[in-house]
Amino acid sequence: MGPVQPGAMQVDQGAFDPSKMYVWVKGLEGKINSLVREVDLVKNDLIRKNSSLGKEVKALNDEVLELKRQQNQFAQKMDLIIKELKQTAGNEEVQVIKKYVELWNPLSFVTQRDLERTVDARVVVCADTIKKNALFSPGVGSGGVVSQSNGGGSSAK
Repeated sequence: MGPVQPGAMQVDQGAFDPSKMYVWVKGLEGKINSLVREVDLVKNDLIRKNSSLGKEVKALNDEVLELKRQQNQFAQKMDLIIKELKQTAGNEEVQVIKKYVELWNPLSFVTQRDLERTVDARVVVCADTIKKNALFSPGVGSGGVVSQSNGGGSSAK
């Protein structure tokens, strides 16, 4: 490439047409405005989606916290159940108690009320018997001593 000739420069400047430049600039301006609108739409859409995602994340966090609370409550209840089960009697202890119950046979026991009724009934029967014997016995009634005579004072052995 050789030195630039001054006449060649003029040819390039002669090719410069302001009306073409204006059309070209207006075309670029329209494209830029279109791109700006698209960028604004994308930006607004991203803002809406970000807000929506933020709400969903907050809801999920609340649900996770609730699940953790429920899990903690279940763990506490299970610990309580395990603790109570450890305090209950085992199979061997139940078998020992079963043997004692079978040995004692509590179905043949009487209640205190039943015993009192039976004793009261017996007392009444005995009192009636004593009264009847007192009425029909000739020796009872004179001081409560029954005298027996054996005919001469010697007893036969």
